[in-house]
Amino acid sequence: MGSTAAAPSAAPQGDARDAVIAREVSGFRLFDVLFNQPTLLPYRQQTLIRFVVASHDLAQAKAELSDTTGAVQADKAVFGRQVRAELTGPGDDVEIQAVGTAVRDISTVANTTYDWYVTPKTTGTFKLTLRLYNRVYDGNQWIEVQGSRS
Repeated sequence: MGSTAAAPSAAPQGDARDAVIAREVSGFRLFDVLFNQPTLLPYRQQTLIRFVVASHDLAQAKAELSDTTGAVQADKAVFGRQVRAELTGPGDDVEIQAVGTAVRDISTVANTTYDWYVTPKTTGTFKLTLRLYNRVYDGNQWIEVQGSRS
């Protein structure tokens, strides 16, 4: 006598998949976000860049930036349950080292904090870009949905 295994359930397709994604996106919430923006990064020295989603406590988020350099910038952004953040710059001009994973859960239990150490390899001017991607599970795989700002 052989054993049988239950077949895995099929992931939603077409309109059903779109409905799953729409339901997830409808649950996105507006949060305060804060980050430090130094005007000068010392040549060949690490500078901490921190981005905080104040999903739990705005005062705590502000305190998390107290040990960083540069002006603290504030904005608002819409996030779901999971976000991927990446800080990029021109590879010939700057080295960027992420602390921890790029994908994080957004929770009301604690703020979500991303840190990067940025080390200039030149004395010239360069641009850093922070990209944020909302991640939604469509029943089969994680997909990234473009975030929005208020």
